[in-house]
Amino acid sequence: MNSNNPMSNIPSLGQPTAGLQPAGSGKFKPIDPIRVLRGNWLWFAFALVAGLVIGMGVWYGMEKYLHKYTSTAQYDVQPQNMDMTTLRNSSTTPFSQLEPLILREVENAKAEPLLREVLNSPAVQKTNWFAQFNNDMDQAYEDLSENVLNSGTRRSTPLFTVSATTPNKNDAQIILSAHRDEFIRRQTARINSQSERDLQAAQRRKDTAEERITSIRGQITRFLNNTPLEDIDGQTDTASLQVRYLTAKLGDLTENLGVLEATHQQLLARQEAGDFSPRGEERQFIENMPSISNINNSLLQLQVSREPLMEKFKSGHRVIKELDAQILKLEREKKAKYDEIARGLFDAKIDNATSNLEVVRETHKATSNELTKLRIRREELVRLRQEYDTLVRELEQAQDERVIATKTIEQLRVMDLNDSRVIVRVAVPPQKAKKSFPPHPAVVVSGSTLLITGIVVGLIFLREATDQRVRSASDVDLVPDATLLGMIPAANEDQGGNGSIDRVVEKNPAGLLAESFRQVRTAVLSKIDRRGYKTMMMVSAKAGAGVTESAHNLATSCALSGKRVLLIDANFRRPGLAKLMGVSGRPGLADLLQGFQSIDQADTMTQQGETPGLFLLPAGDCANAPLELFETSAFRELLAKLEADFDLLIIDTPPALLTSDAKLLSRHIDAIVLLARSQTDTRGMLQRLYRELDGQRADILGTILNGVQASAGGYLKRNYREFQDYSGPERRKAARATVSASNGSSTTAPNLQNGQSFSGSDAFDSADDDEKS
Repeated sequence: MNSNNPMSNIPSLGQPTAGLQPAGSGKFKPIDPIRVLRGNWLWFAFALVAGLVIGMGVWYGMEKYLHKYTSTAQYDVQPQNMDMTTLRNSSTTPFSQLEPLILREVENAKAEPLLREVLNSPAVQKTNWFAQFNNDMDQAYEDLSENVLNSGTRRSTPLFTVSATTPNKNDAQIILSAHRDEFIRRQTARINSQSERDLQAAQRRKDTAEERITSIRGQITRFLNNTPLEDIDGQTDTASLQVRYLTAKLGDLTENLGVLEATHQQLLARQEAGDFSPRGEERQFIENMPSISNINNSLLQLQVSREPLMEKFKSGHRVIKELDAQILKLEREKKAKYDEIARGLFDAKIDNATSNLEVVRETHKATSNELTKLRIRREELVRLRQEYDTLVRELEQAQDERVIATKTIEQLRVMDLNDSRVIVRVAVPPQKAKKSFPPHPAVVVSGSTLLITGIVVGLIFLREATDQRVRSASDVDLVPDATLLGMIPAANEDQGGNGSIDRVVEKNPAGLLAESFRQVRTAVLSKIDRRGYKTMMMVSAKAGAGVTESAHNLATSCALSGKRVLLIDANFRRPGLAKLMGVSGRPGLADLLQGFQSIDQADTMTQQGETPGLFLLPAGDCANAPLELFETSAFRELLAKLEADFDLLIIDTPPALLTSDAKLLSRHIDAIVLLARSQTDTRGMLQRLYRELDGQRADILGTILNGVQASAGGYLKRNYREFQDYSGPERRKAARATVSASNGSSTTAPNLQNGQSFSGSDAFDSADDDEKS
């Protein structure tokens, strides 16, 4: 680290930037619930109060206009032999079998015929509830079935309840009493007729079963008369044996047929090619034939007699020639005879192969046809056997059905004699109606409060999760490849300032803003010195981020650390550094690049600011200056000269997403510092800015977040407050007096010459530096 950076160990006002790993950009961002709750406590308090007020109002309205009274009756569904004291079956009827009967009775309690009879009751027609329908039975029935009467079971018991709810207290009990009378009357009538209907149904079931038994027995008799079962089984077995035999035989014939067809094809191919030469044993057979054998003997005798003559005469002698001629004649005669016999054998072989092939084909076809017929016959026999078995099974089922129907008839007669049918009794008669709506005020008020508070909390957290604005260090971390160099608080956070960041390092060096710029300076200089950079450009995504003011304050802080710093106003569209520093704006950079001034005179055109070591090269006469000047060799030559004269060049540029100036400049400088405006710039905008400038010659050092508000509930607010308390008014006043004295003299104060500046950074020795928002 450069020795001219004495602030390198100052702790950060916000979240430390070293070692940050970008978390990636997304639609939703992480939320600190504690910070959100503390920062929006007024909204939560308002929601609680609103919930209480609305809840009380809702309850009062329901109490006045929507009150309801409910009367309840309870019924018991039991067989005659059930123990009424324990509500459990004392003999053979388990509750699992009784439960469907209970559900059936619950449905019967709201059946339409029953409810219409209840409406015809004189007592019900005298109620205030019935009077509102003006004798319109359809409307009365609809309201009675949907709103007034309700029924339901009681779990794991043979009980069910029926209730009536009306606005009038007496009407509920009157309606429920009329319902009870009609329900019990219908239940009694149904029980009296149920036994006879069940008995008739069981008798019909028995008669149907007997008719089926008679019909199936007749079908079986006719079947056995036409085709005895023994014949079917015997023929099936015989057919199966024959099928297995013929299947094996057909396999052998198929294999033999394949061999014969292959041999026949080979012989035809040889015949077409004219190849009649014998094979193997055929040669020996031909050699042993008398005609060939006689010729071979004659040849042997001539060859034997020729040998002594060769010893006696020369090879060209007449006797030798005659012998050779005889031998040649016999050999030709032998070959002709041999070929004739071989051709005869070949023709006989083809004829034999053709004859054998036809015989095997006919046998294969006949066997295949016979096998097909046998298989059809066997399938027909199997079908007949299955038809017989089906008739037997149907007969057994019909007999079982008759047995079941007979037992059912006996059981129904026993039940009728013992009077053990399922009946419904009134366990609890209709009770005096009690208020059922609205519920207790505490329930309504608490529910309303929870609902409204939940809606408010959900909206607040949804807003926080979907907010794309860059407001704190954690928001910068969500941008891919982004690195946070530091944060500059909003001007109103500095209690000792004037509400502006213009030249705040010069005017209020002990203030919160000046301290923040010193910490940013430390982060920037550590990277610049380590990498040997000398030119740095500050750029934002859009206008209004405070690039000009931040560049001046950062340059001032660097100058106070002992560096010789030159500010260059490269914003030809809206030059502002000259006005900010209170110096002349002409001549300047545009004049040098257009050739109106010599580059060798550049050092004479720089103007010194109030801070020792800080100089400015204004924009100059840039009204008509083309932007292509930043791509000329004159600009590169100018930068080279200025780098030799100054320790650090800081260039102010227009917004990068609105103009192309920054992209042109990034081809000739060393480093870029991005400036994002808190509460204004978005993560997508900052990510686009990184993409626009990435890949150029300049190295992007990181991002400075400007105008950070210390939101309620956040850690920054506590850090800012601790800094103000630690610095104190006396210390700030002394710092301002020191700056005024240094500005009034022509020489630099010794402590500034040594690279030291007054700082309130020790206020953070015990502060929590993590910004988790």
